[in-house]
Amino acid sequence: MPRRKREESPIRVYHVLFRGLNLQDLFVDDEDRERLKRMLADPGIGPCVWLLAWCFMDNHVHLLLQCDLEDLSSYAMVLQSTYARQFNERHGRTGALFGESFYSEPAKTESHMLAALRFIHQNPNATESDGFRTYKWSSYREYLDGAEVVATDLCGGMFENAGAYKRFHDSEEDRGFFLDVGARRFACMSDEEAGKYAERVMKGNPMSSLRQMPRSYRDELLCRLKEAGMQGRQIARITGLSATTVCRAKHHCDEEEMWCW
Repeated sequence: MPRRKREESPIRVYHVLFRGLNLQDLFVDDEDRERLKRMLADPGIGPCVWLLAWCFMDNHVHLLLQCDLEDLSSYAMVLQSTYARQFNERHGRTGALFGESFYSEPAKTESHMLAALRFIHQNPNATESDGFRTYKWSSYREYLDGAEVVATDLCGGMFENAGAYKRFHDSEEDRGFFLDVGARRFACMSDEEAGKYAERVMKGNPMSSLRQMPRSYRDELLCRLKEAGMQGRQIARITGLSATTVCRAKHHCDEEEMWCW
């Protein structure tokens, strides 16, 4: 199946996700993390790219980037290949380190950009008992203590003070709209395939009947579409439901799963 063309952001901001091949770890120790962090600060990697946020987890990396769409892929390729080469040399290994490609989601508005910033910073909540505020390997503290590798002016300038920034990060809103790790949720199907599967799930009922169904029953049907590997935007497209309605249905699905929007 051909890769989906990357969608352009009207504000030139993209949430990017790198995964380890077969979800393998990307870091052996903190020296590996320091190396990648130094690369993020290196203007030679991407002279036309501004880093707005970052977070390193064991087997994946989140970035929030401001750049032109044509610069996004070249930056990601150089960053991945440079880090993979150094990682392999340091640990005496060969072969690919990252998955086949990288995933990106365009921010459509400044509000969407700030929500992506929050999502990236909150990522350690899933695995770290102390939560994201004290997590060392993200840019959350850079917005409070001073920038090291990120350009804080764009996002940071939208908060009145440090207290407003902290309160904004207390919210869990919009988590369902951003890229998260998991093999199944990136298994894409075409709209035609998705539509045929949805028709089977609906058992002959028209898609328009979803609007009149009790919410609990409708959400169960939407969860079945999600479990088949469909993304939230695709579900909204083939059912005619609003993005908000589809996103809310995630609360009736497995609490461990996040929607890839």
